Amino acid sequence: MACTLSHSGLLNYPEIASLVDQLKNHPAWRDSLSQEEIEAKLLKSSPYSFFLSPAEQEGLFYISFLDRNDVVHRHVFRIVPDNRGKMGFKNGAHYIYQDIDDLVPVSIGCSSALCCPCD
Repeated sequence: MACTLSHSGLLNYPEIASLVDQLKNHPAWRDSLSQEEIEAKLLKSSPYSFFLSPAEQEGLFYISFLDRNDVVHRHVFRIVPDNRGKMGFKNGAHYIYQDIDDLVPVSIGCSSALCCPCD
């Protein structure tokens, strides 16, 4: 079953809603595909291709990608405030980014020139 963007509580805050809009308007965004469908599409793509999708838990999202060894990975990220209170995207111990295109290469472990949304 596909996940949908049910993060409605997040949308009550304009700064968070803006970041969610950034995700929803990204060419890699898929909220109508199951994780199995995403994995199947990634396995037919080139290394460092990726999808962005909502996770089952409110406030969490996934970066699903194909590594250079043709293995699919799924990293969790969330929207959190930085030390000055500005909201951004965070994955693990990495910095907080206001632009999802800055987080993706760090999470995937490649240069931004190699990361590309999966078709």
